[in-house]
Amino acid sequence: MAKTIKKHKEMIFTIAVGLLIAITGIVGMYGALPIFTGSVEAATTATVNVSAQVREWASLTSSSTATLVPDLVDYSGNEAVGSTTGLGFIAKSNSGDGYSVTVEGDGSNQLTGSVSGSIASVAAGATSTVVAGTDNYGIQATSTESTVASIYDNWGDDIMGPVRAAVTIVNHGAPTDADGHLTNFRIAAACDGQQASGAYTDTITLTILASP
Repeated sequence: MAKTIKKHKEMIFTIAVGLLIAITGIVGMYGALPIFTGSVEAATTATVNVSAQVREWASLTSSSTATLVPDLVDYSGNEAVGSTTGLGFIAKSNSGDGYSVTVEGDGSNQLTGSVSGSIASVAAGATSTVVAGTDNYGIQATSTESTVASIYDNWGDDIMGPVRAAVTIVNHGAPTDADGHLTNFRIAAACDGQQASGAYTDTITLTILASP
């Protein structure tokens, strides 16, 4: 019996010593770990300034040929007003202030005959009705998306504006959508029956400018 008790005491002592060693080890490990005190080092920041450009632009697509029909004077000497149909241009721009389109002739201010003769344009800054048998030549325009200058805004009649030095024919005060703005235009001319025979030509230039 005494041996059993002694044996139990030895076991208890051994267990106690083991627990003491284990606890000492844990405490030692804990002491080696960093202790969070609730404070964080200040962050270091850097900034990147980003820059990009969207440039102002404008583009113009137009009909490229214009034949006036009927003939201004036919084979029998009959006089008529010849005019175009189906002509137009599309203006596009991203300018916040929109765009303007100018129209000008080749500098001669007239339709020039291939042999001789000429048919003068409507006077600068004016309008004139093109009438069969009377020398006259001009242009007009219409648009539901742009503002047509008053001297060209007579669609449906034969009242024309000049084809001379560059003059604004339409303008718009805001950017266009992706499809652009359509302007239809019509050219008309007439002359008297004694006009020299031959082809009469002019080169019209349309120029778009993004508004600054």
